[in-house]
Amino acid sequence: MMSLLLPSDGNSSSSRHRLPIPCYSSLSGFCDPGIKVTTGANTVSLCYEETKERIRKLFDKVQLSVSSYDTAWVALVPSPNFSDTPCFPECIDWLLNNQLSDGSWGLPNHNPLLIKDALSSTLASVLALKRWCVGEEQINKGLHFIELNATSAADENQHSPTGFDIIFPGMLEYAKDLGLNLPFESKDLNLMLERRELDVKRSRSEGRTAYLAYMSEGIGKLQDWDMAMKYQRKNGSLFNSPSTTAAAFLHLHNADCLNYLHMLLEKFGNAALRDWELTGILGRKLEVCWMKHTEVGCRGRNRYSWTLPLVLWHFGYSVLMGIMSLQCSSTNIRNEDFLKLAVEDFNICQSIHREELEVLERWVVDNRLDKLKFARQKSAYCYFSAAAALFSPELSDSRMSWAKNGVLTTVVDDFFDIGGSIEELENLIQLVEKWDVDMAVDCCSEHVQIIFSALHITICEIGAKAFQFQGRSVTSHMIDIWLNLLRSMLKEAIWIRDKTVPTMYEYMTNSFVSFALGPIVLPALYFVGPILSMEAVSSHEYQNLFKLVSTCGRLLNDIHGFERESRQGKLNAVSLHMAHGCGAITTEESIGEVKTSIIYQRKQLLRLVLQEKGSLIPRACKDLFWKMSQVLHLFYMKDDGFTSHEMINSVKAIIHEPIPSLNCRAGGKAAVETSSFLTAG
Repeated sequence: MMSLLLPSDGNSSSSRHRLPIPCYSSLSGFCDPGIKVTTGANTVSLCYEETKERIRKLFDKVQLSVSSYDTAWVALVPSPNFSDTPCFPECIDWLLNNQLSDGSWGLPNHNPLLIKDALSSTLASVLALKRWCVGEEQINKGLHFIELNATSAADENQHSPTGFDIIFPGMLEYAKDLGLNLPFESKDLNLMLERRELDVKRSRSEGRTAYLAYMSEGIGKLQDWDMAMKYQRKNGSLFNSPSTTAAAFLHLHNADCLNYLHMLLEKFGNAALRDWELTGILGRKLEVCWMKHTEVGCRGRNRYSWTLPLVLWHFGYSVLMGIMSLQCSSTNIRNEDFLKLAVEDFNICQSIHREELEVLERWVVDNRLDKLKFARQKSAYCYFSAAAALFSPELSDSRMSWAKNGVLTTVVDDFFDIGGSIEELENLIQLVEKWDVDMAVDCCSEHVQIIFSALHITICEIGAKAFQFQGRSVTSHMIDIWLNLLRSMLKEAIWIRDKTVPTMYEYMTNSFVSFALGPIVLPALYFVGPILSMEAVSSHEYQNLFKLVSTCGRLLNDIHGFERESRQGKLNAVSLHMAHGCGAITTEESIGEVKTSIIYQRKQLLRLVLQEKGSLIPRACKDLFWKMSQVLHLFYMKDDGFTSHEMINSVKAIIHEPIPSLNCRAGGKAAVETSSFLTAG
């Protein structure tokens, strides 16, 4: 038996292809020749590039606004000659004169999704005033604002600035040292401080150390300042961040840090501006950091992390949410043109996705998969996951490979679970092994014939398209991927038939393959851009990336499908863990163990994705494994989202409902209304 997912040598690949290969259209989505597509690839690409270019031009003369948060941290800096005197009294004056009517500092008319941002700015401003014993009235008003909004600090439904769980508790600790009467219970404050200390002390990769250096003002005494100063730039700053640089000077009295702050104030006057971070984002072509918990990537100036629902990570919508999170960086970032362009870009992407879904649904009918009454019809779900992970228009080939194989794995899974006899299952495997068959003679049933025909046509079709990208045949590799899946599913079917109770090792060794991510993710890698060599595909790194993401998915499924699968007599990691515990392990304990394993597996996956030294897999390909992990966590966020019907409204909305025109003069309200529209359902 061949090793897991290793491609064969390819010597017999050409002899396997007897059935005709259907042609595909210029949509690069494997369309039948009779299907007409209204949006040509060149036109879409042109519109997309024009949209991005017009968005960039909005920043040619960007009007940067004051950052209360950075100004407050600069205000904390003492004079190098007189430690009881502020080095930048003009910043103190600005804070005294620019408190908002509700007692906060920051933007007026707070976006309700950004209360944590306002809390950070307000607490930093209160600290600065208290440090220099000025503005008692402003301090009291600021503390009152914090008290009214204290529950938002722990509200997981609020969008969190990146590093909030480190920085905010760090500022609370400083406030306590200054004798401020904080509106937090002692136990809540201690819990936040303990979590911060654990977060700071956990293992440090290169990306992690950079992240911690960037969060220096929240780490304070716990900071490894020798490590942090490795990130000091030629201009004296740390990350071109006034707050991080000010924190470094407070602890180290580094002259270059102070020179940077002097330069900043000389350039902008009596307050610190969000100087370079916005430009940095544009320099990265407005990329959105979509790895929710990675410590590397783009960050808005007040460290705002776009923790959006996965399905909304279109470029246009990311820009739209960027307006909400970066609006505090620029006074012209929310102008009417910008909002219109963001909506336009989202709607263009959506129209492409809608057309591709129509192609996918036509493909289901043409291959008679809709005639298999035992099989769930999940084409919209499968395309939904593909569009969420691969939203860019130019990734159409990868999306369609992902979606078609997703539909096929769903059909095959149902066939092995309820639709087929052991004889039919074994017959299907024999057909794929032989490949060059006479279906009228060799298929033992109509169901087997429909499934094998769809597999054969689709694998040949995707293989032919992949040849254009990779310059070599990868069809044999895709056949091997499918064979490994079918064999693992057959093993589980035999276990269930014979009432075999495998060990946890036996179950996990087989079930991460039977979870069926192989045909979905692995062929899609051939279309994301880079050349994926035979050496890379055969590497341990490739195998491990697949095993980790599949194991996470299998365990998530087993947690949320435990009760349903127990009723159906299916094997499950939760029930097996309990069974092998001889009655000593409760359901809650078993689920807890599985959740711990998921966290570990996901950390290992992220480590591999971020690893650069010695890596054979191109980063764009590794990112796709992480994106699949994000898709899985979305589907299993509350329950088994793939089996339940609750997510269908979100699927329909993101694919079929364009964003309505915005009343841009409404400013922040328009953005909030749009956000509510998009996240509904």
